[in-house]
This record gives sequence, C-alpha cells and structure tokens, in this order.
Amino acid sequence: MVEVGYTGNRGRRLMYGNPDLNADQLPTQYLAMGNALLDSVPNPFFGIADPNTPLGSAQKVLRNQLLRPYPQYTYLNYARSLPGASSAYDALSVKYTKQFSNGLSMISSYVWSKALDNGSEDLIGWAIGGLWRDTYNTKRDYGISTHDVPQSFATAFVYDLPYGRGKRWGGGTPAVVSGILGNWQVSGTVRLTSGLPLLAPFYSDNPLADNFGFPGMGYPDLVGDPKPAHQTPSNWINPNAFAVPGDFDNGIFKLGNMPSRITQLREGATKNFDFSVAKAFDVTERFKAQFRAEFLNAFNHPTYGGIFYGGWGSNIDLCIDCGSLGTVYGTRNDPRNIQFSLKVMF
Repeated sequence: MVEVGYTGNRGRRLMYGNPDLNADQLPTQYLAMGNALLDSVPNPFFGIADPNTPLGSAQKVLRNQLLRPYPQYTYLNYARSLPGASSAYDALSVKYTKQFSNGLSMISSYVWSKALDNGSEDLIGWAIGGLWRDTYNTKRDYGISTHDVPQSFATAFVYDLPYGRGKRWGGGTPAVVSGILGNWQVSGTVRLTSGLPLLAPFYSDNPLADNFGFPGMGYPDLVGDPKPAHQTPSNWINPNAFAVPGDFDNGIFKLGNMPSRITQLREGATKNFDFSVAKAFDVTERFKAQFRAEFLNAFNHPTYGGIFYGGWGSNIDLCIDCGSLGTVYGTRNDPRNIQFSLKVMF
C-alpha cells in the first residue's frame, strides 16, 4: 500500500527561544558614523548614576553609549519567552507498506520538507538556536530552521526465512538439520537523512561588537560557496566563503549579509544501517530459547557533527576567524556495535 500526504504548519507570535536578545543594541542607523562612535565624550551620568558603577564614576564615555536606547545601561537582555517569532513547515511524505507471502514484511517512508523560522529553541551550546543580528528587525533572521532536515528516508523489514519444517523449503529435512537451519529471522532498519544546518559566526573584541544583537558575535558576509568541492573531515567548510563585515579597524561597521542558516552548510548526513539475525528453537516441551545477534551502525558510517546540533557545542569548528574553520573534531553517532543475546522462555 502506498500513502502520499502533505503536512503544513504556520506559527505566528511564537516565543523567541534565545535568551540573549540585546534590548540595548545600538540602532543600526548609527553604524555609518564609523570611528566617531568610539570617541570619548563627556558623561552626563557622572555623579548621577551609582558611583560604584563605571557609568557613574567615569567622567567620559564612548559616544555610542549615549546613542543606545537605554544609555544608563551597558547591556540589557530580554527575558526568555519573548513573543514575536514566526515559523513555517511544509512536507511531502510517501509511505509504503507491504506484507509479502513468503514471510517478508516491510515499511518505508520518505519525507521531503522545509522548516523556516526566526526563533529556534534555545541559545546555541545548550540546545539549538542562533545569533541575533538585529534586535530591531528580527525578521532579517527568518530562514532555514536549526532543525531543518530537507530529506529523510527510513525503512524497516522483517524476514522469516522460509526454510525448515512447516516452511516453503526444507520441510522434509531431518529434525536435527531443521533445528539448526530452520526458524531464522532477519530484520533491519535503514535511516538516511540530510544533516542539520550549521552557522559560522565571527567574534570581535571591538567595543561596537557589543552592540550586535548578540554581544561580541555576529554573522559574516557570505562571499562564496561554503561547501568545498571535496568535503573531508579536515575541510568540511570552505573558509574563503566568509568575510568579516566591514573593516572594524578602520571604522567601517555593518551587519553581515549571511543568512542565519543556509542549506549548503550542514553537518554530515545520517546513513545508519542496523541489522539483526535471530533464531528461535525448542529446548524441551517446556523450555524455549531465542538467540539474537545485532549489528548497530553495521557499516560504521560516521555522522560528522555535534551533540548540540550545529551550535557552539558542535564537533565542527564554526568560527570563521579562529584559524581552524571547518575542522571536524568528532561525530554525533556511535561507532559500530555488535551484541549477542540469548533469551530462555519457560
């Protein structure tokens, strides 16, 4: 039987997952002022604000401090669960199930989907999420979701081998032979999916970098294809595809043009094959037993990526200006595992 289906979902005014949305970000229209933003100017809060704070004890402050929405603070972040995010999900699915007459049954499914949002879950490194580019226009970061998996295929089968007494073949074999060669079952699952998307941030200790949507970190400019022609664990991402936006050293400040996620920049695809063989046999009239051998990740295929799904905790180096962008340090799946079991029933 074949089933074809469509799933669609739209979300509005969802809770933003990122707890570090900068409520005191420098409005982007002031970035064009360049180095003038770093000039020292008289501090109108001197002697007024708490003298135990830098703002109350310093006679001068940087000009950009006074242009913030709340100049009396150096940094403000919104509480979690701020509403306003949007999402969209569309998926086409195909499901196939079949019960064959010779002891074989199987079920397979394929899903082609796309997930978009601008508020994925939590802060990177603890769950999955993204950086804020612009507190005043979070729609700029609406794009591929951190949990977007465009293609997913899975199949499972169980095959009772048709050999032995009462089966299609070998019905006339001696009891000893049938006891050894009969009543075997082979089963397995196969899972093939696209990798989860990654981001590649840049870091800066320039004072103005604290005025990004996420202080000290931002999105770069995308100037090429981030996926190398030949992707390897030591060359997972093309470092020449990114550039720090503007020229901070020369007073040119701007927000990067790279989307929050792009479909070419992903963790390794999942290619997992699990198989098992099992045999049931009668020991006596009262006692029955089953032997089973299981081969998990049978072909020992690595899935390069991080346990935090493409965030700061990823096993792929994602820092564009740290000198090791695209180096893979580990996998997020286990190596091949072979295990045996014997079950006795009475």
